[in-house]
Amino acid sequence: MKSLILFILTILGFQTAMAQLNNKIPEVGGHYPLFTFEKNENPQNILVLYTKLDNNCHVAEEAHIPVFDMYWLMDRLTYKPTNSLIKSGIKDRLQVIPTNESAGFYILINDLKEVNSDLQDPRLTVIADKQQGQCKVRSLFTLGPSDKNATMQLISIYSEATKTVMPPFRKLKSVTLNGINVLTGAKISRKYLAK
Repeated sequence: MKSLILFILTILGFQTAMAQLNNKIPEVGGHYPLFTFEKNENPQNILVLYTKLDNNCHVAEEAHIPVFDMYWLMDRLTYKPTNSLIKSGIKDRLQVIPTNESAGFYILINDLKEVNSDLQDPRLTVIADKQQGQCKVRSLFTLGPSDKNATMQLISIYSEATKTVMPPFRKLKSVTLNGINVLTGAKISRKYLAK
């Protein structure tokens, strides 16, 4: 089903909200932001998740794994590298699943396993290609039957949690996916409450 949707989007020349090259942060170098990860604790600071592409607009790899990395924007403006412990925790929650294609990969959004939803597949599909002579990246997520299986270009994930005394030191309350419907261009925001 996902491959059919992706094929249709390619034929239609999908243009909405695709990530373009960002060269504004010298510490990171040229990269393609995929989406932001936001949270209820210190909401002024957001995590930018990104990938990198090679000269052929294919996803770059490190040790045969697609590049998937992150950095903070403190007060949504100032670059700050991500602490290795935080990075490891985020990569457990947003797990990269390589594909056999150099044009993309999947990200398993593990927090979605902890919420009530009718989502059939908690994977985000990342696709890189060349359009009008420029490399572009799309982060696509398919919603459940209650949303007519609409596909969205993911813009952000908002996670609300409370601190706990015992590991894992957080209790998920909700996950909200924000994006744009790829067929209509309308904004979509779906909040899923924890089980």
